[in-house]
Parts: sequence; C-alpha cells; structure tokens
Amino acid sequence: MKQWCDYVGIEMLASIFTEEALDLAETLGLTTYKIASRTVVDQPALCEKILARRRPTYVSLGMWEESGFPFGPSDGRLLQYVYCRSKYPTGPADLASMPARFGDEGFSGYSDHSLGIAMCLTAVARGARYVEKHFTLNKASQVIRDHVLSATPDEFRQLVELGRPMARFAALCDPEGTRNPRSVQG
Repeated sequence: MKQWCDYVGIEMLASIFTEEALDLAETLGLTTYKIASRTVVDQPALCEKILARRRPTYVSLGMWEESGFPFGPSDGRLLQYVYCRSKYPTGPADLASMPARFGDEGFSGYSDHSLGIAMCLTAVARGARYVEKHFTLNKASQVIRDHVLSATPDEFRQLVELGRPMARFAALCDPEGTRNPRSVQG
C-alpha cells in the first residue's frame, strides 16, 4: 500500500492500533500518524508512545466522553484533534455538538460516519482543515458495516469539487485570520 501511495503521489496515513503497527509505520517511513477513537479510550499508554515519536498525529475523539482533551491542548502541528461521533451511521442529530468553528474549540478536522457528504461539507464550511471519510466501490457490500456510509468515487469527487472552494471562502471570511486559505489542504 505504501508503494502505491508513493506511486500516485499521496501520503499514506494509517491508524495505529498496536505497538507492532507503530513499529511498522516507522519502518515504512510514515511521516504522519492517526490514533483511532477506540485506541484513545482503550490504550492511552500506546497513544502516549505514538505522540512521543514527535510526528504530526491526528487523534480522533469519537469515543472520548471526558471533558477536555486527553493529551493536552492541540498545538496545531504535532497534535491535532479530530471531531468524530462513533456511531454507524451517524445521524444529523448525533452531530449537534459539532464545533461551530473548527480551530476555536480545539478540533482541526472531522471524521465522518454519516450517509452522504452533507456533514463533511458542513464541517468544511465551519473551518475543518481536513475531512476523513470512508471509501467504497460498493455501498451494498455487507463485508463490514462501513460500506453503506462510505463515499463512492463520485461522492468523493463532489466532496472535493465543492469542499475546496468552500474551504477557501471560509478562510477568507475568517475575521480573526486564523484560517489561512493557503493552509487548506487539497
């Protein structure tokens, strides 16, 4: 998979669930890590070990039920928190606590488990710098529960085509100048 990502010119990103996976990520030369919601709750010591590597790390908080952030405030570079709800699929009412302005509330990005792309675009309009969305070629597949809520290639195309200009406009409309349009990834 790493060779394929290198070939097409995208950075490989993988959730680290075990110490062996962390060692593999290091061996593969991954420059950025992701910590899944379940790992935050079930393996905080592993999370601390991942963060100690001093690589940019996205930490999903879909299962985090405590107040505040588990590993201190986001620094916007090495530690970035991802707003998420670990419900499959996530309905609009489940997202009532989505930040009104990403960045202001400590979240840099959004991990989506809803149907379609509307919630992703809402997060982008609210300043999310990145969006994580599952991908599928077949929404009817029953292999895992995620296929029905995953995006097809056409939905991903729509998300990018609508989301990029929306992100640039949201950055331009930012009165505090905290969202530089040049920092919008994509």
